[in-house]
Amino acid sequence: MIEYFVGIGQYAKEKERDMNLINTMINEVRKQDFDNVLEINIKNNEVESKVKAFYEDVVKDALFHQKGNFFLGGGLRLDNYNEKKLKQACDFCEINEKIQAKIKELVEEYINTYNNRAFLLLKINDKSPKELFEEKFLKRMFETGYKLLDGEHICHLCGKKGEVFEKFGYSFYTNDKQIYSCINDKDKWGIVVCFDCLTNILFARKYIEEHLSTYWLDCSVMFIPHYFDETVADIYESSQIDNDGSVTSFLQRLRTHENDVISDIGKTNSLTDIVFYSENPTNKSWKIYHAITSVLPSRFTKLAELLKEYDLTFWQIFNIIANVKVIGDNPETTLKEKLRFLDAIFHGKKIDRNLFFKRVMAYYKVRFKVDEHRKYFVMRSINKVYNFLVDCGCLEKGVKQVDYKDYHELFADNPQYFDTDEKKAWFILGRVFDYVNYNMKGSNKSEGSDKTSLEKKFFFARKFNYQDFIYFCNLLEDKAIKYNITTNYFKNMITEAKTYMANSKNQLPYDEAKYLFFWGIDSYFKKSEEDKEMEE
Repeated sequence: MIEYFVGIGQYAKEKERDMNLINTMINEVRKQDFDNVLEINIKNNEVESKVKAFYEDVVKDALFHQKGNFFLGGGLRLDNYNEKKLKQACDFCEINEKIQAKIKELVEEYINTYNNRAFLLLKINDKSPKELFEEKFLKRMFETGYKLLDGEHICHLCGKKGEVFEKFGYSFYTNDKQIYSCINDKDKWGIVVCFDCLTNILFARKYIEEHLSTYWLDCSVMFIPHYFDETVADIYESSQIDNDGSVTSFLQRLRTHENDVISDIGKTNSLTDIVFYSENPTNKSWKIYHAITSVLPSRFTKLAELLKEYDLTFWQIFNIIANVKVIGDNPETTLKEKLRFLDAIFHGKKIDRNLFFKRVMAYYKVRFKVDEHRKYFVMRSINKVYNFLVDCGCLEKGVKQVDYKDYHELFADNPQYFDTDEKKAWFILGRVFDYVNYNMKGSNKSEGSDKTSLEKKFFFARKFNYQDFIYFCNLLEDKAIKYNITTNYFKNMITEAKTYMANSKNQLPYDEAKYLFFWGIDSYFKKSEEDKEMEE
């Protein structure tokens, strides 16, 4: 992945006029963390101090850089004050120890009198570290911060031989060696880069933070194009003015206009890595959770079209398929599980069919228990997600999303899915259950408007195997006798279901049988006049 930063940084270095090399090395701070700037000026061996309102560019004036234990520059966050860092800042500004003692007194007096919500800026004769020590800062950064190695070595990114650096502004923590171990020697860790590649990477980091990063699916994410030019930049740098006058950047819109953004990424004509990560605020290291690598632009286009066609978002998809457990009435998932499914979707990898039905029926069960499965068209949503995954290449045997007159028409039009008698049997049995339950509610007020005795006796945790099928058939026939349900519609359906099951090989996974049964319960058909007569 890091090799693609070079191209991004090269573009940023040439095109971004407000970006310079030193600024790529400066640590940013959050304005809301500070109230003031404590400015201490050493002039003619005298120490002067004054307090100013905080301004964000103070870190640039101070040449402030801190990563882990490495500290450089003539400024200091007083909310992280310690004597060692104050001495390092004073030494950088070439202030003698006698003056340093006075500065220490002033700083500690300020903290004790007011608070530590301030940034210290040291000045020499009214000049900031930026005005006095830029060359010194750069020299120290390259020699120590990025660890210039002795002798000549080959850059792992461009192959050029010469001076190289052991560090390049990024620290990765990941188990995925294929993505981030770019070094050719298996006995070594990390990479070394030449000066040109290092500076390109530094420019890239700043550019990526501004234009190629966002928060999506509960995680920080970067989109890293393998090829970067003005056409690609125009897409990622675009923004939109909202109705309230606020400006939303391109990738920020991913949370509200997912398919539009994904569609536009397809127009970059570049392979793209999608990297999910978190950043340690203390040492600026990254923990890579997952990287979806080398996604084709045409794949972005196709997924955008499918999201639009099925009127879905990834949040809706993962809410249904990525739950790993159910606590009470709440299905829960993990970031790892969501990203595993997302990787499969972006690359068209096969998803375990049995796992899919197990997950979606766990989600359905939650809605069924609180009687929301029909209110929110849960089965229709599950079917949309199923067919979306079929079109993505992750599952097989899709079903056409059209209205049918009855289940016979559904079976006839979708032979690729209803390819076994057992599938048809479970679906029809769901229709029988719904029909009997409906008649029970209508014929006896003692059943109540909430749940009938049939629903109360029905156990969701059953295996949905052949024995359960026979049990359900007997139960439904008993209820039909008790409630005088004698229509040909009922008789034909229960007979048809039994006939299909008698001819089946009993090889259908239990969770898919459960899915078909509840799909039958919640399905809607355009009834013909003949059907209406049969139901009466």
